[in-house]
Amino acid sequence: MMDTIPAVIGVDVGKDGFICLMPETGDPEFLAMPMIVPAGGKGKRRYDVATLVRRLRDWNARYFIRLVAVEKQQPYRGQGVSSTFSIGEGYGLMQGVVTAMGLPMECPHPRTWQAVMTRDVPGSDPKARSIEAAGRLFPRVDLRPSEHPLCKPSHNKADALLIAAWAARKMGGV
Repeated sequence: MMDTIPAVIGVDVGKDGFICLMPETGDPEFLAMPMIVPAGGKGKRRYDVATLVRRLRDWNARYFIRLVAVEKQQPYRGQGVSSTFSIGEGYGLMQGVVTAMGLPMECPHPRTWQAVMTRDVPGSDPKARSIEAAGRLFPRVDLRPSEHPLCKPSHNKADALLIAAWAARKMGGV
């Protein structure tokens, strides 16, 4: 492992979430949270655990993963039962996969990483602040969830990038 490039991973949990690998050298890599869409598009999406594990194994083979930062999740007042269950499912899934792979993990509260990574961005909307902060820190990174020309930047992708950057700072640079 001494000849592999150190890296960290940031995870924005959720069915529309992203996972960001940030190597010490080179550009960040992203994975939209892998989902299984029911045939015909009807029914609820499910996490694609096999694809998630394959990608994390691939990254772990190519890089020395120093830390996986999985954004802490918790229920909020007024949040629906189905939404709460879905977020908890994704959060637990990520913790289980990362733990089973033997990778070091930390679960920062959103306020913890946001206080560091978006501190110089004005405004009260955390989604807009994430996109702005990620754009300032990483101007060459495409924050759109797909390359479709009408696609707007994704706060989920920006969050994953900023969580990875927070992890890199915590590790004293990747």
